[in-house]
Amino acid sequence: MTDLLVLSGASDLSRAKGLLDTASHRGVPLKMLQYTGECMENMCIALRYLEAHADIERVVLIDSYDVLVNRWAPDELIRAIDSAPDLIMGVESNLWPAGQPYAKRYEQLAKRHPWYAINGGMFCGRRDDMIFVLRRLEEMWHDGRAVAGGSNQELLHQLFADGDIPFTLDLECRFFQSMFGEQQSAVEWEFSYPHGCGWARNTQTSSIPMFLHFNGQAPGLAEWTKRLCGQ
Repeated sequence: MTDLLVLSGASDLSRAKGLLDTASHRGVPLKMLQYTGECMENMCIALRYLEAHADIERVVLIDSYDVLVNRWAPDELIRAIDSAPDLIMGVESNLWPAGQPYAKRYEQLAKRHPWYAINGGMFCGRRDDMIFVLRRLEEMWHDGRAVAGGSNQELLHQLFADGDIPFTLDLECRFFQSMFGEQQSAVEWEFSYPHGCGWARNTQTSSIPMFLHFNGQAPGLAEWTKRLCGQ
């Protein structure tokens, strides 16, 4: 059995060098699939892989071109996954696509948390729960429910607003950190002694996220890649 697998993919591995290098540097069990690059099709390919591999117990599903591994603590992540009622969803500081009926579901969260809206490029959970959600996304996609150009992220907002699936939002950025927009300024570099290595720390939540997500090549990706690889 595989206790925990990090699953991603790319149509061009050279563009995922930051993820590959930081995952290798941190000793992450990363499986890269051959993706086409379209978000919803990527979800379907990940679904087919999980359906075919019953030996996987838990999975982290992330994007590739714009994600870096900041730290890796599998036991901590396993405990969180096992205690959550369903998937743990990474969040970001802006709701996109905006102006849809699901926006009301986020109103109170947005008042209290800098990062509050589901990001479709970073989430984790037990294999069976992940398969269930990915199947729902696939069905919704084929039913034409992504109407605002948001692909899988738009559909995840809808599922969250419907309340049928008890998603846990990573509001403290314990595992997933969006590096988009002004909120990136809250994430600072920090050295860990005596080992001499370092990581990014969120100064607002006092968390050290495991994955940094740059939301489609947001500024800073190359710089953070070098830092995390000790260059």
